[in-house]
Amino acid sequence: MEQSVESGRFIRRIGSPPRRGSPKTFLSGMERSLWFNSYNSGHKTRLGGDSQANHAVSIKAMVKVLDLIEEDAAAAAEQSSLEESRQLIKVGAYLAVCTVGSLRGHEGFYTDLAGLRKHITYGQEGSIPANWDLRRILSSDECASLPHVVLTLLGKFKGEKGTDHHKIGLASTTMSGIKSRWWIEQLIEVNEAEGKVSGPAFSTPASTPKLAMSWTYDLEFKRYLKLVQTQYEDERLIPPEAKVDELYGTFRTPRKTAETRAKQAGIGKQDVDAMNRWSKVDKAKGRQPKLTMNEHYTDCLLMMPITWRYSYAL
Repeated sequence: MEQSVESGRFIRRIGSPPRRGSPKTFLSGMERSLWFNSYNSGHKTRLGGDSQANHAVSIKAMVKVLDLIEEDAAAAAEQSSLEESRQLIKVGAYLAVCTVGSLRGHEGFYTDLAGLRKHITYGQEGSIPANWDLRRILSSDECASLPHVVLTLLGKFKGEKGTDHHKIGLASTTMSGIKSRWWIEQLIEVNEAEGKVSGPAFSTPASTPKLAMSWTYDLEFKRYLKLVQTQYEDERLIPPEAKVDELYGTFRTPRKTAETRAKQAGIGKQDVDAMNRWSKVDKAKGRQPKLTMNEHYTDCLLMMPITWRYSYAL
């Protein structure tokens, strides 16, 4: 009879090839679990109320993280470890969505599967105008023919009343090589394989799926950041002295990475704020901010001169 051991989140058969960077000491007991190890590290960091905000990583480091996840997902599928492969695709798609969409970690979980499926063909055959550069602002009509993918979120966002869909037109592939469309298409396929065509795009694979737990995605993200840190030490994509568990996390790192890269590419503060439009409520000190109707219910195409340019610059 085959035995199995728990390695991080997934169950693996004894004798099967270990996952890239898999912890080899988490065998049993809460005190030896990946979750407890992360909790304990965070507890030590924050003891006494001393907390640190998530930092950005270089866009090249984020691309490497996604490349490694893609490779491991493909390897797991070849070994018939389909559950592991599908989970890695979800994690990769989540990181791609949060980075290219400039979302905070919890906002990524608003991604709506039915909305993704409905709009997935939009922008599939697009092309970038010849000799175009980031300094030129395209019209909304021109944006309709750009290679893009529609990110559809469902939820109650800051600065808006009630629950509504939010559609964000993103570049299919960014300048650094983040394959937004590919990851979203893979996410749709994984959900279809699990028998899901609606509901949260990031959910558990159970027969009665529930919204995925953010800490599981955070642990995977940090695991791959550590791999990039060690495997590409000479390139210093993540400084060897950086304490990954303390400095980075899914809540802010993808968004801060996007903002940093956008500013480096010359995207102005006004466009950055427009991409992060729901942050205006913070400046209202808890009161309902005064936003125009277009800012409340922005049409995907009308906003693409900003959202596509911003995301393409990453």
